[in-house]
Amino acid sequence: MIIGIDASRFNLEKKTGVEVYSDYIISNIAKIAGAQKKHKIILYCKKNQSIPTEITDTKNIEIKRIKGKRLWTQFRLSATLSKNKPDVLFIPSHVLPIINGKKNVITIHDVAFMSFPEVYSLKQRFYLKLTTKKACKKANTIIVPSKATSGDLIKYFKCNPEKIKIIYHGLDASTLPKAKKSDDAAPYILFIGRLESKKNLIRLLKAFNNFQKTHSDWKLILAGPKGVGSDKIYESIKDLNLENKVETPGYITDIEKSQLLTNAKIFAFPSLAEGFGFPILEAFNYKIPVLTSNSSSMKEIGGEGALYINPLDTTEIQEGLEKLANNTELVNKLLQKQPAILKKYTWQESAEKTWNVLTS
Repeated sequence: MIIGIDASRFNLEKKTGVEVYSDYIISNIAKIAGAQKKHKIILYCKKNQSIPTEITDTKNIEIKRIKGKRLWTQFRLSATLSKNKPDVLFIPSHVLPIINGKKNVITIHDVAFMSFPEVYSLKQRFYLKLTTKKACKKANTIIVPSKATSGDLIKYFKCNPEKIKIIYHGLDASTLPKAKKSDDAAPYILFIGRLESKKNLIRLLKAFNNFQKTHSDWKLILAGPKGVGSDKIYESIKDLNLENKVETPGYITDIEKSQLLTNAKIFAFPSLAEGFGFPILEAFNYKIPVLTSNSSSMKEIGGEGALYINPLDTTEIQEGLEKLANNTELVNKLLQKQPAILKKYTWQESAEKTWNVLTS
């Protein structure tokens, strides 16, 4: 059997959730394929994309480099597939190419654009609706990272439940750098993720503004690249006169992320909707109390290891921050639950289940 995989988001320098997923799921599938040697894998990559030698040296894995940048999946990948269709095509993100495989497996991470359309541009909503509708119709199997995403696909797109396979993502703690604890660091609340409307950061800023009136030595760090709606987030920082209290370092490296997580007092992730929520598990790994939303997949993934709030209620976010800052007993209770929750999520298990879907 020939299995083709869209690897255009694999091994990139700058990563968000989908790129992290692509990295781990493809590298672990490559290990399984290399060990079994029963099937041929074709990784469809962009022309100058870097691929690790342990993958390029695997005999039953072929690297197919495809030119082009814009609309790469729809046109460039489609053109390649039109000449030679694989038996199975696996797309780790939500967009199927116009021309696809004999059998198609796709991962849809979330459909937050349906739950909270106001935090997406009109262009984004149109494109995401179109491509998700197509995926629900054309894909043989749709992998989702949570029950929440599965329910949303059925609710909003009338997707056939028999097509949907829930496979949780993982966390590889061994790859996360270690940093030293800074005893003299001022206490701070940390958010990591794209600075966009979906992440609900304006309400977090308003909650923090009230919180810091009684916790004047605390800061808030919003770490991540700019996204849709980031201008309003920066405007809100100015409007609330928080320029000296809020830091926005932009995109951070893994080492910088480790340093921030090691010294954070609270991890705040009040996102409106997430398909999985990698940052929650990363915070668990660094033994940080987590404040996150009681909606979407967050409670499903975080279990009893986090404190949950209504993301639409600024007062509730503020009260949650105060509980984690002041209630040592509550914090210790949450931290004790985190290790057992982390054990539930491994990339090896995720890849094995995905491999079974691809080869069945």
